Amino acid sequence: MAKRRFSNYTHNWENAAHLANFAMASIDPYMDGGAKDRAKALGFRTFRIIDNIKQKQDDEILCPSSSTLEVAKTSCSECGLCDGKQGETDTRKNIVELVH
Repeated sequence: MAKRRFSNYTHNWENAAHLANFAMASIDPYMDGGAKDRAKALGFRTFRIIDNIKQKQDDEILCPSSSTLEVAKTSCSECGLCDGKQGETDTRKNIVELVH
């Protein structure tokens, strides 16, 4: 089966758990500290914006197409990491991006 290559995000994840297989839960810096845990409990992987790389948590990686890298490792269309959570066995990390 060919790898799905798309990026999809929702800010309305608390009301749209049915999208967890297709979308990342967008976690903005102004949200409370429990937002990421609530999104994960609904079955989402998360995409967070952070102010400092020291805020990256163990279950997260810096976006491979980050505009904050000296040279982006890939493009969003080639990467496909932001395509939701592919079931309970999906162990891919959550994504963070430095604010820019």
